[in-house]
Amino acid sequence: MSNSNPITELDFFAVKNQLKEYLKGQSQFLDYDFEGSNMNVLLDVLAYNTFQNNYYTNMALSEMFLDSAQLRNSIVSHAKELNYLPRSIRASRAQVQVDFTNVAQVSETLPSYLIIPAYTKFVGRKSGQSFTFTNDHSVTVTPNENNEYCYTGLDIYQGKIITEEFTVTNNDAQRFVISNENVDTDSVKVSVRENVDANSNTTQYLYKEGIFGVKTTDKIFYIQPGLDSKYEVSFGSDVFGYEPKPGEVVVVTYRVTRGEDANGVFSFSADAIDVNGNSYNVTVTTISQSEGGAPQETNNSIRRFAPKAIQVQDRAVTESDYEVLLKTNFPEIQAVSVYGGETLSPPRYGKVVVSVDTQNAQGVSDNLSQTYARFLRDRSAISIEPIVVSAQFMNVQVDCTLYYNTKTTDTPSSSIKSLVIDAIQNYSDTSLNEFGKTLRFSKLLSAIDSADANIVSNDTKIRAVIDIT
Repeated sequence: MSNSNPITELDFFAVKNQLKEYLKGQSQFLDYDFEGSNMNVLLDVLAYNTFQNNYYTNMALSEMFLDSAQLRNSIVSHAKELNYLPRSIRASRAQVQVDFTNVAQVSETLPSYLIIPAYTKFVGRKSGQSFTFTNDHSVTVTPNENNEYCYTGLDIYQGKIITEEFTVTNNDAQRFVISNENVDTDSVKVSVRENVDANSNTTQYLYKEGIFGVKTTDKIFYIQPGLDSKYEVSFGSDVFGYEPKPGEVVVVTYRVTRGEDANGVFSFSADAIDVNGNSYNVTVTTISQSEGGAPQETNNSIRRFAPKAIQVQDRAVTESDYEVLLKTNFPEIQAVSVYGGETLSPPRYGKVVVSVDTQNAQGVSDNLSQTYARFLRDRSAISIEPIVVSAQFMNVQVDCTLYYNTKTTDTPSSSIKSLVIDAIQNYSDTSLNEFGKTLRFSKLLSAIDSADANIVSNDTKIRAVIDIT
């Protein structure tokens, strides 16, 4: 009898051949025809069974580790163990100025103030498409010295406002899963009613990222990742926050957004706003066009940032902490460079300078700079003040003369030129759009030559250009 192990392969046909060799080594099957007998069918069944077991075991073991998992549910589950919340889709945000235009005609006496209610709709247009924007909070508008009612700096976000209600039961395993996967988790608001009556007392709950300093009676809620790219709301189980009791109703309000599709909207309008029974016309002036919209975090991004987030622990101490925090929470950021204020001339001690470049823009807008600074200020050491500045760029002017073989192609020179421009742009996007990158001239020449097979050579000159205003 053969002592060889019949199963050491993973491929179906290799497994079947090994089973044959094993059986041929048995005295009972020395002269047996395995190809032309019923034994061949049995060998197929054994090989299929072995192959399926190998495949299942390999996939199951792969899903057990964050680095090798392929299913999003598995990746999110591992990230959850690291206390990492995968970033949801992000709504595009714009800033506008709202002017009430017919106050004197509508009101006999000028009101002391007017209110722009929360979730007032603003319609933005871009390339023939319409996008609905809303404001998150109501704002009060008081008249200026000219009796004009104007509010400057209103933040509006693209998306539709959805409200879901969950009645709390006695089931300890009850989960409050947000049904729409396109929810922007930054917009989630939670309140709890005493009962199913819509007019019963309602308590607003506050969102908390962690359990530090939370008391058992605090009315707070948490957000954690769920299955199938969804998110769920959870509470503190009367340990790290108050737990809603059976019979109460959990009301979850959130924004469903189209993400990056709404970036770049510059023109906005709004219908008349009703205040105390009066209808006031408004004009909307754009201060900053919509930006910051981004898709849901990818699997590769979760693999990259989940282990780093557990190291950072939502605080900024080292330079890499600032980079991880910003790139994790603001997907529109393309590149970040962090350096201490003591390296400046003159030195600015106690400052941390964060230079940011956002996608599809030169540097960063003032609106986003303020947002990033507020975000970092809560996570920096007490004596450190973060300063967010726009990245400074050194451009490269490329002067290229091409030589290509006209005998091997009838492609016009304009098409060759377009291919080369695309190749140069692709080299810039993949090799230069980060801090600390070096322009490799030989790599650039190679990219130009590879743009088309008919290019014989190129004569290229480059020079650095810095725009100074």
